[in-house]
Amino acid sequence: LRDVVNILVQQSGTDIVIYDDANLDKKITVTLTDVSLKKALDIIVKNAGVSYTVDQDGIYIIGGSAFLPEPAIVADEAANALPPIEPVYAPPAREPIVTKIQLIHSKPSELLRLTGWNGRNPQANCEPNFPDRLKGVQGPAITNPGGGVHRIDPYGNFYEPASAGVRLQDGQPVAPTYDPRMPDMGAGRTADAYTGAGQYARPTTPRVPGYQPGATTRATAPGTTSPEATTAATSATQGFLWPEGIDEAQPFDLDNSIIVMGSEDGIEKFKKIVRMLDVPPKQVQIKAEFVEVSVTDVKAFGIDWSLQTLDTSSSTTFGPIGNVALSFASGNLTAELRTQLTSNIGRVINSPIISTINNQNAFISINRMIPYWITINTIVGVGDIIQQSTPQFITIDTSLMIMPRVNGDNTITMTLMPQVSDTGNQVTGPDGTVIPEQRNQQLFTQRRMANGETIVLGGFIRKNDSNSIQKIPILGELPIIGSLFRTTTKTKEDRELLIFITATILPDPAGGTVGTGLAM
Repeated sequence: LRDVVNILVQQSGTDIVIYDDANLDKKITVTLTDVSLKKALDIIVKNAGVSYTVDQDGIYIIGGSAFLPEPAIVADEAANALPPIEPVYAPPAREPIVTKIQLIHSKPSELLRLTGWNGRNPQANCEPNFPDRLKGVQGPAITNPGGGVHRIDPYGNFYEPASAGVRLQDGQPVAPTYDPRMPDMGAGRTADAYTGAGQYARPTTPRVPGYQPGATTRATAPGTTSPEATTAATSATQGFLWPEGIDEAQPFDLDNSIIVMGSEDGIEKFKKIVRMLDVPPKQVQIKAEFVEVSVTDVKAFGIDWSLQTLDTSSSTTFGPIGNVALSFASGNLTAELRTQLTSNIGRVINSPIISTINNQNAFISINRMIPYWITINTIVGVGDIIQQSTPQFITIDTSLMIMPRVNGDNTITMTLMPQVSDTGNQVTGPDGTVIPEQRNQQLFTQRRMANGETIVLGGFIRKNDSNSIQKIPILGELPIIGSLFRTTTKTKEDRELLIFITATILPDPAGGTVGTGLAM
């Protein structure tokens, strides 16, 4: 076969490269006439089991296992062949940026919670320490037209005078919500006291780089074994303000700023959200006048709370005190009533003035300590008894919890919860100790009023019944004729506590900053 190939080379004048191959030593007899070199090689070489190929310069390469013939590509297949795929390399890991965003009007921890942040404030001493407004309140169950009243103090402790109905969180009514996937989380939120009301509190998820509060898997629901994936509906309410590219954020209340870490683009988006939320809140000044008057004097103005002739009225039962009607009066009637009672007839107990921020609680408390004495017998020595008198005190508290909400039409919606305490009859114990009875009256209501308007809360009535005897010594004690020498006087007086409330929206101070020139 090798000799035949050499003859073909000489006859055709074509360049041919022959590799050493054992099959080239085979004997072959062939007779060809008017056959091309390619056709002759196809017949002779391939039938002998030897491969060949033609390079791009037209050189024939015969033999060698590295030069197997390439499969022919049909014209249609060549047209449809896919282009070569170039490798796509992952982008290099970005270096996160850490920066500080300065706030002007808002508290950092509160603003962060609006964006979906559920972390813990690292500066615990920056959280406000509210007074214990529920201390000593042990009154009877209270009802109102909307149902019972549920309260939760700033420390997370529940105070439930009634079993169901309107619920308050920090004195703010909570609209009940129901989540079918989390049925035990309905009827208001049980999260911390500094968050909004009536929403589902999403469990805290560990912070990792690239964590997005609005794109996480929902926590496992009670009674199930697998977590529920976040849908478009649920993700719309779970951290939808948290921009992509923010890895972590922490409030720095001591400097009134937010420390944020993330990409440059994510931080710029976060700054825009902060500027949108960091606005000066409106402020409301509230004046509360506590005026004590006689019920007869109030009726002289044609006012009878029990007749429900005013704007709003709701009855409430207070155990031993009887039926008390809470009512409102406004307009010219209130102005005349306030002027007459505060200047002539009534006795102004207190007239505090307090200011608060829109949708934030204001709390006014006026109390007095009433002493009484109890006797304690102490055995000393060999059986001697010493009697000691020890003073005890009853706290009589008159308080008013207010939360104003400034509406878009410049009116004010007031959430009011007044509480009035007083002493009642003297109660004598088995050992002869006399202790005064303590009475509590507490109500909850809401009222919309104009800016600068005065409304009055009435119906806190206290009944005083007293008997006095004047007599001539000795003669007044004689039987039958003793009544001629003594006089018995019975006095009944009903006193009423009126609370005049005036709410005024404070104008923004002139020359205040709006964030101009601050490094965000």
